[in-house]
Amino acid sequence: AIEIVKNTGAKLICSPEIGFYADSKDLRYDEASYPLNVGGSVTIDEVTIHMTSAVHVTELYGEEWLKESRILPGAGSVGYVIETEEGVRVYFAGDTGLFGDMRIIGEIYNPQIALLPIGGKYNMGPKLASIALKWIRPEIVIPMHYNTYPAIRQDTKAFENYIQNSVPGVKLAVLKPGEKIEYAGK
Repeated sequence: AIEIVKNTGAKLICSPEIGFYADSKDLRYDEASYPLNVGGSVTIDEVTIHMTSAVHVTELYGEEWLKESRILPGAGSVGYVIETEEGVRVYFAGDTGLFGDMRIIGEIYNPQIALLPIGGKYNMGPKLASIALKWIRPEIVIPMHYNTYPAIRQDTKAFENYIQNSVPGVKLAVLKPGEKIEYAGK
């Protein structure tokens, strides 16, 4: 992420601990990195980013890992709700398992689009992701964190079947790298 920010001018929205680490790599607090904690929000260029909980292990594999095989302690896993000025809300769950506060995320933010992991080994799989959809209630779901290596292979048809059986009103959008969808609202 640090190299992406340095090369593109993107902003890093992160936990305070990651922000301190990024600051040590010359990404200045509140200039290039915007640290938040769960429940916090920041608005940048008419887009508001809300930090939410996620459930996953966290360690920091920075350049220290590459050079010294040293892992730095992490800061807790997070997700995000990204809200445009027009009121479109996208929930990016992150690399997470199913957790009860997804109900609250659905109630508070009411996202129209959700990006949920379905890998099933290091995060929730299709069945648990379909339960998350019942709680979040988006119009569209985009599966993520699957099929990038053999241990997390998934057939999106299984996810589609779970959706049809438990939350039939949710549209599944399976994207290939580089593909996009446009959201026109209801």
